Formats: sequence, C-alpha cells, structure tokens
Amino acid sequence: MRANISARGYTSVILVMNMKRFIAGNENERERFEVLRGKPEFADILRTTWPGKIDSQKVFITMEEYKRRRAGQAGKRLTPGDMMPLEQIGFATGIFRSLMLEEYNFPIYVVDKSQIEFSPDLETNFQFKTLFKKVWDRWDIYIRPTVSGFFVFRLTHRFREKSRSLLAIAQDVLRLQESLDVPSAQKWLKHSRERYFNQPETLSVKERSVKALLEWVGSAEDETGDLLYYPIQWKIAMEVASRFVQTIGAEIPLKNAEPVKLVKPEPSLSIPLHDSYVIHHFEDILAEPSLIKKQNGKLNSRAQIKATLNDIRHSHLLKRALVNLVEGSLLRNASDDGKKADDVVTTQMIEAAGSFPNPKWSLVDGLFEQNQASWNDEFCMLGPRTALIIPSQEWKNSEISVSTVPSSTLHVKYARYWGAIERLVEFLVEIRVLSQLIESESYELLGEIAQTVHETRSMLFSGDIRLGTRLPDLVARAATLRHLAALSQSLSHPQLWSRAEYAIRKAEYLLEQLGVPTIQQHIERNITSINSVVDHVDELYLADLSEKENDNSTILSIGLAAASLTLTLLMLPSFWADIWTGFGESITFWHWALGVVGTGLSIVLIIGALYMLRIAFIQRKKVKKMFNKFLNGAS
Repeated sequence: MRANISARGYTSVILVMNMKRFIAGNENERERFEVLRGKPEFADILRTTWPGKIDSQKVFITMEEYKRRRAGQAGKRLTPGDMMPLEQIGFATGIFRSLMLEEYNFPIYVVDKSQIEFSPDLETNFQFKTLFKKVWDRWDIYIRPTVSGFFVFRLTHRFREKSRSLLAIAQDVLRLQESLDVPSAQKWLKHSRERYFNQPETLSVKERSVKALLEWVGSAEDETGDLLYYPIQWKIAMEVASRFVQTIGAEIPLKNAEPVKLVKPEPSLSIPLHDSYVIHHFEDILAEPSLIKKQNGKLNSRAQIKATLNDIRHSHLLKRALVNLVEGSLLRNASDDGKKADDVVTTQMIEAAGSFPNPKWSLVDGLFEQNQASWNDEFCMLGPRTALIIPSQEWKNSEISVSTVPSSTLHVKYARYWGAIERLVEFLVEIRVLSQLIESESYELLGEIAQTVHETRSMLFSGDIRLGTRLPDLVARAATLRHLAALSQSLSHPQLWSRAEYAIRKAEYLLEQLGVPTIQQHIERNITSINSVVDHVDELYLADLSEKENDNSTILSIGLAAASLTLTLLMLPSFWADIWTGFGESITFWHWALGVVGTGLSIVLIIGALYMLRIAFIQRKKVKKMFNKFLNGAS
C-alpha cells in the first residue's frame, strides 16, 4: 500500500552549460573567449550590451515583465517587495554582500514560449509530442548568462494551487531526464517505408515527420553508434541557448578588438552535459489521516490534511517519502511505458508510473540530521544532487528583518528569503561547474605541456634545443588557467560574497556536499605540476645555453693554446738565428745569457700551451658528462 502524500509548492531544476560550445571559428577564437572569463569587460557586456539587444525582441522577457504578466493573469497586484530581485532580497537578509550585486549578479531572462514555433512536420512526430513537447509546455524556463562564461538555466514547475503527489513530482523530474530514442526513430522510418510502400501520400507524411526529428537532433538516417542517452532537459537548454545567441546578435563585442563571434551550433548528438541540480520547495505537505497522529493520540478523519514539520519528525512513512523523493529512484514493471501523464494523477496512473523503493531505515531516521535550517519549524536539506526546502508554515506571510542591515526601507517577506537561498544554491552550482571545468582543462593542459617537453628534451639529446611555437601558446593558456583558478578559489570562499552566519554555514556545507574543496585541491595540484614542468623547460633551455657557452669557451681556449704553440715553434728558430748571425764574432756573455733566457721562455710557452690543450679537452669532457647526468636525472 502506497502512502497518499502530496505537496504544494514548486520544483526547480538548475542546468549549467558552457558558452564555449557557441564560439564560432577556430581554436584561437575559443582561446580569446577563455581570456574573457571573469573579466570586468565581459561583465559590462552582460549588463549593458546584451540587455539592449534583448529589448527589441519578444522571445526573451525580463523578470520584471514576467512578474507583471503573471500577476495580471492571476488578478493580483504587485507590491514593491514583490518586484525586488532575489539578489536584493539576499542582500537585505544578509545572504549576499554588496560585492555579489556589483560583481556576480547578471540579468535573468524568461522564455516566452508562445513566441517560439517548431516546424509543422516536427510537431506531428510522436517522440517530439510525447517526450519533448509535454515537458516544454509544463516547465517555465529561465536563462542567465554569467561572467564565468556559462549559461545558467532554471526550469521551474509550479503546483501551488493544486497539490501533487510526491511520486508524480519525482516522475516530473525523471521526464526531464528521459532520452530521445534515435535508433527507434530510424527503425520506424525503415518500417514505414516497407509498410506504406504502396501509399505514397501516407509514406510522405511519415517520412517528413521522422526526418524532421532526426534533423532536429542532428542524426543522419543511416547513422549508427552507441548513443543510449540524449536527455530532454539538455535538448531544452540547447534550444533556448541557441535562440538566445541569435537574439543578441551572435557576438561578444570588444573594445579595440574584433568581436568574438558566436554561432548556433549545428544539431548534434553530443550531449552538452555539464551539471544539473534539483530543488524541491514545498510550502505545504499533505498526507492521509493515518500518517498524522495528533498529540491526543486520535487520528484526524479528513481525507487529506496538512502535515507540520513536527508531524514529519514523528512519522517514519512521511520521512521515508521525503527520502525517496530526494534520492529520485523509481521502480516500475518492465511493461510500463512510463508515458502516462498527468495533469490529474489518479491511483491507476500512479500505479503505471511505478513506486518508490524502500530505503534503509537508518537513512530515514537520519533525515533531520541533515537539516541545515536555522529555525526549529523549517527544513533545509542540501544534498550533492538535490535540495529539499520546507519553510515555516507559521511565518510564511510575515516580513523578515536582519539587525545587521538597514531594514527600515526593506520590506522582505519571509517566503522570499527562501527564494534568495535558492539563488545561493544556483550560484554554488555554477561555482562547482567552473571548478570542474578548470580541473578538466588543467589536466588536459598538463598532458599537452608534458608531451611538448618530451619533444623538446629529445631535441636536447641530439645536441640542440628549439622551443616550438606550441610551447609559448601553452604557457599563455596556463596563465589564463591560473587566473580562472584564482577566481574559482575566491568564489569558493563564502565569506567573500556572503555575510550572515546562517548563509555562510549553508554555503560551506553545500560546497562540501558538491565536492568543491576536493576539486580545488586537484586544481592546485595540476597547476603546481604545470608550473613545475614549465620551470623544467626553462632549466633545460638554460642548461643547453650553458653547454653551448662552455663549448665556445673550450674551443676558444684550444684555439689560443694552439696559436701560442704554433707561434712559439715558428719563432724559436728565427730567434736563435738572430742571436748567432746578428752579432757576428762579437758575442759576449750577455748575448749567451739572452739566448738561454729566450730559449727557456720558449720552452715554458710550449709546455704551457700543451698543458692548456690538455686542460681544455678534460674540462669539455667533464661538462659533457655532467650535462648528460643532468638530463638523465631530469627524465
């Protein structure tokens, strides 16, 4: 028997995608984009240039316009507090410092899906209608470009007015992760050609539908491969990001330089998977009477009633349902197609959708040990993949003020405080993706530099060293990577952009859950290794220069010694001849003394020249031996 547990609130899925995928041109253009990450110049473009282009179209609207439209549809009147961005709410409640608003806050846009049309042939395709279009219509879609070079998406499904079972909520998230079945589409195309061979009109309709799907996902009719997973959520993200790139003019304009061109990527089966995170925000938990035991021991007789946080604490079944939701696993029979959806979830439809497994009771009992909320009547679980937030029911219509900020002019509703916490979670997920990107890039760069060093050392063994053109480029990439590493390390320190203790504590806990400290250690290790390898190249180059200098000195010494020996041998006979013939028979004692001294000096010069030659050859041999020993020791 399944527990009848439902909730009112909303579910958000955060997706983070690298902008680099949309850079046009060769690798040099992508490197230009990498240099822009985290720079004030890029931040200014995101805040001023791109919003100016967004204003002239209808597909993407500002958050303020979106709120006005929703309020108009609901017949509600917006207050100034309702129009405050989440970042300002966070600043008012101490979640963010002003640095967050000034340096790391960028406009968010909402997709007006009524302005987006798909081709008629694609609209008729079965997979498109049942897998993609239902999800597309259900979830509100937001996009935020960031200075770290990402598109951050938020997909939100609201069920505030009508409660939704926890099982159906889990199924909603799983539908985002369902895969488009390209092999089945290819088989269906082949089957249709065989089946409707004699019905050309029907065959034409079937072919156009399937071909439209294959073209949309970037697959050829006869393409084969091992693709098993192409999730809907990333196809949604690619659709939105591609249209956004076209809307902003497909370029990043730069001062005193050519703009970095953007392009809508060709449809491709490669998945732009970077990271995703799920946030469940429940304003009310509803359960059947048998699950909620009142303090007097009697059971409430109503069909479904609200469960307080204290009720959840004392109910194993309620806690188990929440643990199941956070885990996100569903079990169903192999014959279930899982596509029976859903505006109204009946018992039969829940049966078809599957059921939750039974988690270990130790996990269930430890649910509240993971609660990071500051107050006793609120719940905030921040896991590595999923967050669960249940605000206080008693204070949801109250205003909240923090003594460390000027609250006299800030009227912040308690419920919106939790929206700012969700913005904090979004920011931390972006930091995690940035750190993962730097870790991956540093590992790849380390391998490239190591290969280049190996090639350089092989030249050195042959008696020469030449620094190839790749090495300076790799060193420049290393400098850019060090800049990004410093940025990610700064952002990973919540005290930099947050000030309230309760917010810092939540941020540090979630960073630990996301594994960011470990990633930062890997980045530090890789960059240290890169620096070490680059320094080693410098050492090799200096050693080679030193060897060449020693060779030159040795050759010069040999030349001087040889010249001295040659001149002495050539001049000595002439000296003797001058002594004996120049003075005739008037040779005196002093003439004999001069001859003896000259001959002695010549002998000394000859011996000195021979000794210099011996020393030069010995020294060159020693230097060569030491240089080879250095190379072998450095290998």
